[in-house]
Amino acid sequence: NPQVVYAGTQSGIYKSTDGGATWRVKLRGLPADGVFVRTLAIGGGVIYAGTHDDGIFKSTDGGETWVSVSNGIPRVLPGFGPQVGAIVIDPRQPNRVWAGTWRGIFLSTNGGASWTTRNSGPPFDTAIQGLAIDPANGQIFFSSSRGVFTSTDDARRWTKVSRGLHGASYFDLLLDPENPSTLFVGSSLGLWRTDNRGGRWEQVKGLPNLAVLALALQ
Repeated sequence: NPQVVYAGTQSGIYKSTDGGATWRVKLRGLPADGVFVRTLAIGGGVIYAGTHDDGIFKSTDGGETWVSVSNGIPRVLPGFGPQVGAIVIDPRQPNRVWAGTWRGIFLSTNGGASWTTRNSGPPFDTAIQGLAIDPANGQIFFSSSRGVFTSTDDARRWTKVSRGLHGASYFDLLLDPENPSTLFVGSSLGLWRTDNRGGRWEQVKGLPNLAVLALALQ
């Protein structure tokens, strides 16, 4: 339903049922002292919210109520929950959910009830900012300040695919579901595109060299 829109903010989650004309806050089950929502993912009738320092929350009733689902994801600092920068749901199996955190990549195969680390290979000492998945074969990509990485074996091994990229940090990552060889990544120096799954990236012309933080495909 394109009229239903969710917004993650520094003070919780808001929902619109009229295409953004009006909004209502949806906080039931979220931390009482407020929550900084960094990312949202929707699939299979479920919504996941990744937060700055309170882990991951899940809603199965359209955002009316939320429950914490962060078991297995470590904290970054004492007194704070896991910091989550990206979430993506496997469209082939909605119970398979990937989370990019400040401690690397984690996978849940049971709808967020538990998580296991998938941090073998590349450096995971920086925050994961973007995640994308090929809906046909499950190939996973992530972006961070280290560049863009991919895995074709369920994240058992990772390969860096950053040839041609220039920038200090890489943020949101977008895969074209109708042409999965094409991806976009936002960086501190503009927007980049690849048409061969990261084999070679080129900067998208026409935009200023500003940080590109969020991407969407119509």
